[in-house]
Amino acid sequence: MERPRPYRLIGIDLGTTFSGAAWAWSERIKDKHELVMKWEGLQGQRTSAKVPTQILYKDGEIRWGFNIPPDEKPLRFFKLLLLEKQDMKKEVRESHYVKEAEEMIRKLNKTPVDVVADYLKMLWEHTKQEMINSEGRHQVEGQPFLVVITFPAIWPYYAQDRMKQAATAAGILDRRHGGMTRLELCPEPEAAALAVMDDSKGHLVDEGEAFVVCDVGGGTADLITYQMEDTTEWRIAECVSGDGELCAGVALDEIFRRKILEWVPEKKLKRLTDTQRSQWLEDYWELGLKRSFNGDDKEWELLLPIQAMVNTRIKLPRLKNGFGSATPRIHSNTLVLWRSDVVTVFDPVIEQILHLIKKQIEQTYKKIRRLPKAILLVGGFGQSPYLLRRVQDLVRGRDIEIRQPTEHLAWSAICRGALQRASILNDYGGGGIMRANIASRVSRLSYGIVIQEPFDENRHMEQDRRYQHALDIDCAMNQMQWYLRKGEDISDKESLRFPWKRVIGAAPRKNQITILLMKCADDDPPTRCDDSVQHECNITCTVRSFEDLPSYNNEEGEWREIYFDLEMKVNGPQLEFTAYHDGRRQISVRVNPPFGMRTQERAVELWRENGGPSELSSQSPSAAASDRQLVEAVKRRLNFGKARESS
Repeated sequence: MERPRPYRLIGIDLGTTFSGAAWAWSERIKDKHELVMKWEGLQGQRTSAKVPTQILYKDGEIRWGFNIPPDEKPLRFFKLLLLEKQDMKKEVRESHYVKEAEEMIRKLNKTPVDVVADYLKMLWEHTKQEMINSEGRHQVEGQPFLVVITFPAIWPYYAQDRMKQAATAAGILDRRHGGMTRLELCPEPEAAALAVMDDSKGHLVDEGEAFVVCDVGGGTADLITYQMEDTTEWRIAECVSGDGELCAGVALDEIFRRKILEWVPEKKLKRLTDTQRSQWLEDYWELGLKRSFNGDDKEWELLLPIQAMVNTRIKLPRLKNGFGSATPRIHSNTLVLWRSDVVTVFDPVIEQILHLIKKQIEQTYKKIRRLPKAILLVGGFGQSPYLLRRVQDLVRGRDIEIRQPTEHLAWSAICRGALQRASILNDYGGGGIMRANIASRVSRLSYGIVIQEPFDENRHMEQDRRYQHALDIDCAMNQMQWYLRKGEDISDKESLRFPWKRVIGAAPRKNQITILLMKCADDDPPTRCDDSVQHECNITCTVRSFEDLPSYNNEEGEWREIYFDLEMKVNGPQLEFTAYHDGRRQISVRVNPPFGMRTQERAVELWRENGGPSELSSQSPSAAASDRQLVEAVKRRLNFGKARESS
């Protein structure tokens, strides 16, 4: 087998609050891979596995990471804004942090993609310079790059596409002397799983056993369960579908901010500037209570800024029922909280994470009739001692081990896992290199196409019956042929290819036919295209000259036959659909289960691409019909089917 081309592999974790990068040379990844640990700071070099995801625009310059003065107000949490508001939870959408980021971006006359691109550019240039400092410019610039950037598993496709746009604008794909740069994306929990597999040298659990990866960072909690297939080859397979929520560090920060407004008199908080308030939150919350709270029943003290509190002490009195009061009592310049006060900050977020973990455990047992052997807590907030304690309480009495890797390993797991993913994509098999690989995944949705087939009174509904002139028979319209069903395992090596035929009476526009790829979230997808089926994307197939197509005649006229194959195969966390005609491979499309573009957006696109279905030609797409009507009209116009088909 031909040896894959060596690449310089780079993994990037653009986090909501902190970001990181790692790199390696594909021929030496087994022996050497590096984390970027040196960052430019105000007082010189800073050493850290990650850098703050914050950026400052001032006087025509950009400052980022650790290099922002404490008296300045940087733009933060901009990664979250790659999501549309309707895809954010209400508490995140309406949080002070998100609203503040939106307002700052608006004043800058930029978009979230612009800001992400600016930050990625700084991170990218710094990472390249660190590689050059380590190995020399000639060595680095003479090699092609394979870059993997991670994203939250719950992100819809449009947000992933925006990340790619930002990476392109950041210059990551710019032409280089060493050759083209290849860019791929990887879900964060998958990257975390690859990293912990690498840390454990493939012996995380025994063969046949399952483990849950719980990645809780600044913006999202992403969970997924894998089953160990082979400890020798480090091969794992998705056991149950991944899950996640926008419930992590940022949600916790927002709750704490609101609680402070209850606990500390407003007139005292008004004495603080925005910078003083932000610095206090950084010192005593972000680096203090947020990381140290373990649930012990004791007093927890926060020293308040001297500008706000002069010889005053706020203590929330402990009542008989054990709950604190929101009415402060003044003693000195220290805010004293009881455990019962602090858990009101943590528990709303912790409970959501526990719910996600419980679902993974239950679904794992349902599928393989055994409990997961281990739950791994990674990510920034995954290091919380209180989260560890609550998860241990959740599984107490069951044979499930809770593991919390050391802070350095847990915090850097995503970018290191991205590096492992790059190694897998490069498929470099030489030199005895051993790296974890995900052999199969579980489909989150069903994917298929709409077909028509000979009508059968015992199987089809009368409303779907239509006489087809080209075939001279009654056909059942709007039937579904599913390539993949929800919950099915998908092998990384698997492909599925079906032969199809379309019969046409006139030359297609631009010599192209359009195939509609559909999806369904139901556990048992329907046999016909009903309201539960949504449009995912289009697959186009360019055909040879109309006159050269096979033809036949009947009483209705002359008809031409287009024969083509439609193939589905797995490409990492994506599904790839490709049409073949006359032995030629057409342009493929990729989908990222379980997300796609919204129905109305795609239906309107189809409308415009095809000149508008005749039934609705006198109306605008926005006013013509509902989402469902648009899609149905498009399907009526672009119907296609298997074996016997007409249009």
